This record gives sequence, structure tokens and C-alpha cells, in this order.
Amino acid sequence: MKLEPLFEVKQNELFTVQGTKVELNLKAINDIKTEIPSDKNFIYNIVIERTAVETEPECYNEEYLASLRDFLKKLEEDGMFAILNIVPGNDKGGILIKENGADSEEAAAYIACINHTARRVKDCVSVVGIWIDSDFAAVDGADKVMLLEDELLKKHAQYVFFASDKIRGALSGLSDEYMQKIVFAG
Repeated sequence: MKLEPLFEVKQNELFTVQGTKVELNLKAINDIKTEIPSDKNFIYNIVIERTAVETEPECYNEEYLASLRDFLKKLEEDGMFAILNIVPGNDKGGILIKENGADSEEAAAYIACINHTARRVKDCVSVVGIWIDSDFAAVDGADKVMLLEDELLKKHAQYVFFASDKIRGALSGLSDEYMQKIVFAG
């Protein structure tokens, strides 16, 4: 199922496809079992520990992903939106993602985890896009982000990407083609 884009990026800011600027009021959600107030003034930043999705290398927690899909469908029903923010973690994997370059197995595995998650929620209109983790972009950030965008946009062309303004410098090597898909948040 291919979804049509609802949002676009212009000069690193978020707009609806109709051209209305979206004020980026992000609200973190750390637990998808939490009841969310029905507030359309926020885009929910769904913080997901990588280990919740990928319990061990290439072993995905389909039960968790089904719960995530249900959560996102509820947001959709209520006319609300979310960003998927998959955190590499503080374990050995998180450390490796911070220290290794774009050609590392760890970077490829992390991107595969994000991509697998996106596939499981592919029909959720509520998903605006993906948060680019600062640790992920710490080394070879531009190259890693190009790989991430290329992989995800194959099947999820409607997604936009979000990142902390603090990593803008780490992404300075990105061409406009890639940079213009990223919304920077304070």
C-alpha cells in the first residue's frame, strides 16, 4: 500500500502538501501503552528503544511492532501524527553506532531495524517520518543519512526526516537532495 505524502519539507521546515507551515510542537511518548490526550497541536515523537524492536541481531519483536501499529492507528483515527524515533540504545550496539562509520555492519543493521519497523507500520497515515538519532550521525553522519533516506524512501516516499538542530553541522556534507528532506528541531 503506497501512501500519498501529507507533509513536505521546505528550507528545513515542515509544511502540509497544501502549503501551510506546521509549527513543530513535538511531544515525546516513551511508552505506547500510555493513554494519549487527544491534542492535535502536537506531533508525537514516539521514542522506541531499538531493543524493543530488535531483541537480538535480525530478530524482530513482531508482537511489539503489532502494538506499535495499533497505537499509530489510534492516532490516525484521532487525526494526530507521529515521528518514529528509534534509539540505538546504551548497550554495546548503541556504542558501536556512535563510533562506527557508514560502511559498518552496525550502521547497516540499525538502518535495517528502522526499515523493518517502517514496513510493519506502512499503512499508518499518522506516521510523518523518522527521527535521525544524534548518535547515529556522530561519525560519517552525511553518509549514514544518505543510506537511511535511500533505504526508507524506496517504499515510504511519504516520509520526511527530523533531526536535532545540534547535528546540522554533522550533516553538512549532504547534497541538497538529501538535506531538503530533513526538518531541524530546536
